Amino acid sequence: HEKRNMKILINKNFLILSFVFIIGIIHWCLFINYGDSQFNYFDWKLTYPFFDVIKHSGEAFKIPYHAMYYDAPLTQYGDSIYQSTNGSYDIRFFANGFSLVSPHLFLLSFFDVPIMVTIHILIFYSIGFWGIVLWIKKFNLSIPASIFLFSIWSFNGFITEHIGVGHLISRTGYLYLPMFFWLFYKFIEKQDLQWENKIKNVILFSLFIFFTKLNGNGQVVSQFLLVGSIVILFYPKQWFWYAGAVVLSFLMMIFYIVPTAIFSAYGDFLDSST
Repeated sequence: HEKRNMKILINKNFLILSFVFIIGIIHWCLFINYGDSQFNYFDWKLTYPFFDVIKHSGEAFKIPYHAMYYDAPLTQYGDSIYQSTNGSYDIRFFANGFSLVSPHLFLLSFFDVPIMVTIHILIFYSIGFWGIVLWIKKFNLSIPASIFLFSIWSFNGFITEHIGVGHLISRTGYLYLPMFFWLFYKFIEKQDLQWENKIKNVILFSLFIFFTKLNGNGQVVSQFLLVGSIVILFYPKQWFWYAGAVVLSFLMMIFYIVPTAIFSAYGDFLDSST
């Protein structure tokens, strides 16, 4: 009888969480009007060309090293025309610290940009929701508490505000917050784990940071690592393993770090300041 009641409760919670998940999907689809926002101000006028460059490069099997994907006057800061900015963005595709090169973007070969923008948001949302579910299971949260946790994340004003002005490339990573805290929590949950489990935590965390950066969220990555570095100070036994995860993630992100440092205006700024 007790097992039967537990099974009913689990099924009930699953149904409620599934409904909440669908509510979130509807919210984000309606919020961005299924990717066809009709907005032509702020970063929306940059977001669509950005996705369009990736779409055309995928269809042509050509890497857009020097794609001039913004229709704005060039300001040359170096000897080469490729050392130029149009607005606040470098014209070298991979010299921008937020270039999108995530594997899921191969879908742009099959979908139009507005549909792909919607899929892009929903992928971030789904991974974040997965993190929410992990926390719900961890602390055995009640349904009201679970819905509240979901609400302050999915309907967060900071996230919706930035996505509302077209910051799909530099701010969508905040939807990963629940998953970030979950993976980071695995570092400090138990400090007497076997070394195999510690290595597993290192690999999972570094892959998560790497995937976040693949989606262009450089600012989000730096904030994730900053918060993690501050918290980990109180867990000396985990310093080595957390540092290993950070180093491994940086090694995987080297194809971002080097072009940005050498070819972008950031590199020019560093040269002039030394």
